[in-house]
Amino acid sequence: LTRMDNFDIYNRRVYVEFNEGFDTTFFLPQNIFQNDDTARGLNQIIDTNTLEFIPADLLNVVPNDVLPIKVAGDGNCLLRAISFSIWGEEGYFQCLRDQLKYEIKNNIEWYVENTKSTGTKKEDWDVALETVDIPHAYLGFPHMFALANVISRVIVLYASDNRVNAFGTTEDGVAGTFLPSRSNKSKWLDKPILPIVWSSDRNDHFLPLIGRENTGIEWPFVDVAFKQEILQADELRGLFRNVRRIAPLRVEKLRDGSSPINHLEEMESETTGQIFQTTDGRLIFMKTSRVVEEEDKVTVFLNGKYIETRLDYFGVDNFLASHNLSKAHKERLRGFLIDECDDIKLPNEREVIFLDPGHYQHFPIRKHVPYFTCASLPKLSTW
Repeated sequence: LTRMDNFDIYNRRVYVEFNEGFDTTFFLPQNIFQNDDTARGLNQIIDTNTLEFIPADLLNVVPNDVLPIKVAGDGNCLLRAISFSIWGEEGYFQCLRDQLKYEIKNNIEWYVENTKSTGTKKEDWDVALETVDIPHAYLGFPHMFALANVISRVIVLYASDNRVNAFGTTEDGVAGTFLPSRSNKSKWLDKPILPIVWSSDRNDHFLPLIGRENTGIEWPFVDVAFKQEILQADELRGLFRNVRRIAPLRVEKLRDGSSPINHLEEMESETTGQIFQTTDGRLIFMKTSRVVEEEDKVTVFLNGKYIETRLDYFGVDNFLASHNLSKAHKERLRGFLIDECDDIKLPNEREVIFLDPGHYQHFPIRKHVPYFTCASLPKLSTW
C-alpha cells in the first residue's frame, strides 16, 4: 500500500510518502532471539534501565513478551517511538512532525472545542502549534492527542506506579489513552494500540513497547485523556485486547537478515544488559555494570525495583523479613544463592559461558508479588 499525503504548511507545499500507511504494527520476529548476531544487536537496543519503571500490571509480560526499545533523545522521542511502533524504524519522525503541524494548524478550532471541558484553552493549542514548528522541541500531551488523529491509531502512554500514584492519569497526569476521536472509529477500532512508556521517573523521554511474534497480550487499561468519551465500555476494553497485527516490511527484513536489528547511532548503543531465549522459549534478562570492587553482591529485582545487597546463605532470613517476603521466596532465594537453580534451563554450554557474570531468574510466586527476580552478579557495583 502506498499512501501519498499532500498538505500545505505556511503556504509551502510538502509531499510526504508513507509507503506502508499507518496500519502496520511492528513486532520482533522469533528468529532474532535464536541467532547470535541479531541477539547481540537486540541487547544494544533494549533499554534495560526502563525495566525498573515499568508499572506492576505490565510485569507479567515485560520482558518475556514485550520489550522497551531505545530511540534517540533529541526532542523527537515521541515521534520516533510512534514511528518505530508502526514501521520498526525511527526514520519517519520528521514526516510525522510535519503532519502533526498540519493537523493542529488546520483543525485547531476543533481541538479547542473538544478539549475545553478539561480546562485546555486556545492559548494551550497555540503553544502546541508553535512548539511543533520548532525543530527538536519536546512534545507533550496535546501533541500526543493530535498525533493519534494524524495516524488514526490509539496511543497509550504508561508510567511507573510511583508517578501515577503521585500525579494521576489523563491530560493532567503522567499516563493516558489518546483516542483519534477526530476520525471515524471504524478506521481505528479494529487496530492494536500503540503502547509507549516513560523511560524513567524523570518523565522526559518516551520509548516504544514492542511485542514479540506469536504473543497475545492484554494490555493494562489506562484512563482516556481529554475526556474523549466516544466509545462504549466494551469497545474501549476491546482495544486493550486486540492482538491483530499487520507486519511492516522491516519484520520480513529482520527474518531474512537483510536489515540489522540495531537501528541506533553508535553512541546510543551502549549495552546495559543482556537478554536471551531459553530452550523453553522464555527470555532471561541480565543487567550488567562496570566492576569497581571485588566483593560479591546480589541484585534482586523485586516489585519493579533493583535492590543491591551483599547476601550469603545465612543472610537470607534478614533480607526476606525486611521486605515482607514469604517462605516460598526464602526457599527460592536460598536455592539461587547456593547455585541450586535446577529449574533454569540454559540453551547450551556456550550460553553458560556467556552468562558468566551472573544471570537473572524470573518466577511468579503470589499475586501481589508477581515477579520476584534474583541475580547473582559477583562483581556488580554502581559507577
